[in-house]
Amino acid sequence: MEEGRKLASCNKTDIETAQNILKYAKDLMTIHRLSWKPPKSKTYFQAPNNWLEELLLLSYRLIYCIIRQPNDFLQTDLPNQFVSLLLYSASQLKQLDVISPLIDQIIQNLMCVDLLIPYFIHIDHFMAVSLLIDAYNEKMCDFTRLISCIYLCKHQNFNKRILPFLDKLEEKYPSEIASIRLCLTITNKSIQTIEEDKEMKNTLLNILDDALLATPENFQILYNAAYIHALLGNKEKAYNYLKQSLSFKPSDGRLILFMIRLLRSNSQPNSALSLSRTAKSLLSLNSKQKKYIEIDTMFAAAEANQIPKAIRYITQLKRDYPFDTDVMSSVIRLNLMINKTKEATETLKEWSIFDKETPEYFFCFSQICIENKDYIEAEKFLNAAIEIDPRNAEFQAALSCLLAKQGKMDQAYERALIALKNDPFYPFAWRAMVNAVNGEEKIQAEDKFAQMQKIYVDLKNVDILLFQEEDVVMNK
Repeated sequence: MEEGRKLASCNKTDIETAQNILKYAKDLMTIHRLSWKPPKSKTYFQAPNNWLEELLLLSYRLIYCIIRQPNDFLQTDLPNQFVSLLLYSASQLKQLDVISPLIDQIIQNLMCVDLLIPYFIHIDHFMAVSLLIDAYNEKMCDFTRLISCIYLCKHQNFNKRILPFLDKLEEKYPSEIASIRLCLTITNKSIQTIEEDKEMKNTLLNILDDALLATPENFQILYNAAYIHALLGNKEKAYNYLKQSLSFKPSDGRLILFMIRLLRSNSQPNSALSLSRTAKSLLSLNSKQKKYIEIDTMFAAAEANQIPKAIRYITQLKRDYPFDTDVMSSVIRLNLMINKTKEATETLKEWSIFDKETPEYFFCFSQICIENKDYIEAEKFLNAAIEIDPRNAEFQAALSCLLAKQGKMDQAYERALIALKNDPFYPFAWRAMVNAVNGEEKIQAEDKFAQMQKIYVDLKNVDILLFQEEDVVMNK
């Protein structure tokens, strides 16, 4: 660490010095990142008062290394690492406006698309990335082409722009390109469309078969095979592929979260808790899935009837993520699940201090209203959630059940149909239909509900794995 500090203050600008500065920066992040809490407002400084300010100053130092020897640096992956470091430290300190002149300086000195594209990816500027890959295609390195394709492939208005690049990149990045092709096939398609479109299903399975044949031990392809089969309701195949994937990369948070979800969906909360315990020693300190793994572990503890442990997770999550909507929503859901309406209401009040506009906030508010038998208010908040997120099957199913509870059966039936259209595998959409119909239709809906409970996996915050490493510049 002391050697790193010395390098930061020296005048050398060669590649070896830059590499050592980056190594020192990564050591700083590894040691301190988990305990970091971003400031509530902008802060400006002359000398580093904490590790993250030091990180930002290190990125300033690297700028001059790159500008002095641009051609040498562009033959390495150092520019991308530099941009990741610069953007991470500046955004955490809420100083993106401070680094804008630095980006301008890089542009003026280098006109380097390999630096510009990661910057525009970080600030979510789809148009800029799309224009740059068209204008500077011949000047960018393959890695920059790849991250551009990964970034744009989920955006319906821009994903066609990447098609000319895929064949060229396939030999160098076979698993990533196969994953992008999977993503392009299902992006902006409803689960019902994927299920009913036989040609689309065949396309997905053919991409997977070819990729597995070419790289049978590639953890990314095995994971994506698990994801596609889970999406299609083939839970057993999903589990087998994911188990293989984990055997090759047991420390990847994305794989761990997915497996915990699969185990919970199989009513194996104790196995999920065991995996979570193991994951604590394996999980990368910088894993972006850590929060979601802790949330799922909290639910698994409750499902295993280990209520004191679940409550300890509530305390820990609220302490570690005090202004996080995912945590607030999960804590409220868990409290309602274990009949602690008072604690759920208190958490909602804490949530309302910093957010009263997200669909999850409205949904959780509605569930507390239902517990208090205030159905009029509950309906109002559910409608507010649906207005923001109409494709959410859970929201539509909850409104259907609420309408049925009030005797509004025609409206309940309509909402149940919408829920099923949004996600025909979602068990509680079928439960909503059970409540909305009678006679033979009710029996059929009950059978479907039982069937879907056996095959459904919650894939929220679980997605196709587009990049092999967890912590790259496009992952926020």
